[in-house]
Amino acid sequence: ILGRAFLPLVRTAVLMAAGLLLVLLPWGIRTWISTGHFELVANANATMPWEPSSPGWDAWTRTWLVSSQETYNIAFKFEDGEINPEELPPSAYDSEAERQKTFELIARYNELKRVPPNLDWEFAQLARERAARHPFRQYVEIPLLRTIHYWLTARIQILPYTGQIWPLGAYWEDDPIDFSVTVGFFLLNLAYLSLGIYGAWRCRGSYPVTCLTLFLVIRTVFMTTHGTIEPRYMLVCFPALIALGGAVTQAFRPVPFRAAEKEQA
Repeated sequence: ILGRAFLPLVRTAVLMAAGLLLVLLPWGIRTWISTGHFELVANANATMPWEPSSPGWDAWTRTWLVSSQETYNIAFKFEDGEINPEELPPSAYDSEAERQKTFELIARYNELKRVPPNLDWEFAQLARERAARHPFRQYVEIPLLRTIHYWLTARIQILPYTGQIWPLGAYWEDDPIDFSVTVGFFLLNLAYLSLGIYGAWRCRGSYPVTCLTLFLVIRTVFMTTHGTIEPRYMLVCFPALIALGGAVTQAFRPVPFRAAEKEQA
């Protein structure tokens, strides 16, 4: 399928890139005039050219951070307040020696509320050591866990509910309404995901479905490389997911790629 889809997909990608360039080019020129740097979109750290960044710290968090709870406990407090090292998950260190080293680096950060270049270098070194020690965890396990969290989390971030359900019995007894709403939204999210996957499989011979599926895959892979885990960034995928799920309820007849090429011609 991908072989037949290659040329129409490349054509679509080129046209979309040209359209985006046309819209973003004035912004890039304006940024170049104002800052001396040509940027079409904001950089990954959303910093100005003269503002310091902390790539070492970011690299270190990407060796263990896999959930939004860890994001709120650690990443969102960075350069804004003290970080409690006791809130780090056990996966943030592999030995007692590494635990002590990590706690020492965080204590030095807490004194300054920032990461100067020498401290950032030490976080980067710690990240390199962890990645080299467990490459499978770094490049397979963590992206997979992040993907699961992005897609299977209950969508209640802007609702007045905790989102906590484990242990089941304790949270049910503590607040059955909070528990029920969280489980209900989790099941609703699972239904959307299941229908989307089934629709993509059922209509896998369709050119539009291939485009939508590639968008979902590329967006997911990109978000697993992000410094923080915020499921709200996956909401842009739901229109495509709903479109794929809608095919389940319709008498959908896939459009072959060769027919799609003729229509575009």
